[in-house]
Amino acid sequence: PMRRLVTFGGLALLDDADARWTPAVQRRPLLLLAIVARAGAVGCTREKALALLWPERDAPSARHLLRGAIHELRDALGGPAIVTAGEEVQLDPRIVQVDLHAFEAALAVGALARAVALYRGPFADGLF
Repeated sequence: PMRRLVTFGGLALLDDADARWTPAVQRRPLLLLAIVARAGAVGCTREKALALLWPERDAPSARHLLRGAIHELRDALGGPAIVTAGEEVQLDPRIVQVDLHAFEAALAVGALARAVALYRGPFADGLF
């Protein structure tokens, strides 16, 4: 099933019917999902994710937490939704669509009305 990640005005996962879908995902894995989504096709390095999500932790502890967060997201979204390749973590856009990506695509082709319709507030608003 296709999932959609809404990043503008907060953070929410939607199912195929655009209903709010709330898997049992804790706060930091959800933030990791937003960070990886923001990185787009390039992906996010593990080091960047560690620095953003667990700056107070030592490297081994933070890496353990990152592995747990990736595992939690894979369980919730389906294994291939989160792709890891060496130090990069990516989101498979065939499994999870992201409003931010649709917004950027609309801006790129000058579809301003579509971009405005997609924008619902600051990126991941209210999440720290």
